[in-house]
Amino acid sequence: DHAFNLAWTVPVSGNRLPLVIYLPGLGKARTSGENWRTAWAQAGYAVLSIQLLDEDQKAWSSTAPRNGDFGLVVRERYGKDAVTARMKALAVLLSELKKRAIAEDALLNRVDLSRIAIAGFGIGAYSSMLVAGEIPKNSVEPFSQPVPISAIIALSPFADFSGSPLSTRYQSITLPVLSVTGDADTDTVEAVPSPSVRKAPFEYMPSKNAFLLWLTNTPHTVFSGTGF
Repeated sequence: DHAFNLAWTVPVSGNRLPLVIYLPGLGKARTSGENWRTAWAQAGYAVLSIQLLDEDQKAWSSTAPRNGDFGLVVRERYGKDAVTARMKALAVLLSELKKRAIAEDALLNRVDLSRIAIAGFGIGAYSSMLVAGEIPKNSVEPFSQPVPISAIIALSPFADFSGSPLSTRYQSITLPVLSVTGDADTDTVEAVPSPSVRKAPFEYMPSKNAFLLWLTNTPHTVFSGTGF
């Protein structure tokens, strides 16, 4: 019941390449984040970029944002139904990769599916953190991993004060997580109340493998991989 539109970027040589799955932000296509995807591929990673839901890519072309109601879009796309559908699609994608690797699919014959990192920007970062074990804000089923995930990269992490307390929301995270944000990481629709709130996942994670890259005077577009 799923059809995926992928962008696939791999180094010209090498085998048993670790895989980065990149999840773009709202309104972004699979081809976004080119700066990140290119850098990862040049560093020796295979990179699969995917916008899991068509509705996420088309989020800013609906009636609500044209009428200036960006808050409605944010509430819908971070709401229970959308998050459930998004995480189900990610589970299906991972299961399909596993199945194709077992079948020795040519696309995956240079990829090592025992070493997968999931990276995301904005709403993609939120999905990444749910994989890591963040407690969803809207009673969504915990994510079941069809294949092991080795690490998470949250570019411009999502956090707000609704749902469970920040002090408990991240307590189940044990995967290595790199959060990348900064003091000017302000999105125009104010999905996150202030840049300082984006530090919350790092600050409340119990894992010793939690890392924060905090950049000063760096606008939101840079974290999307398109603003260098």
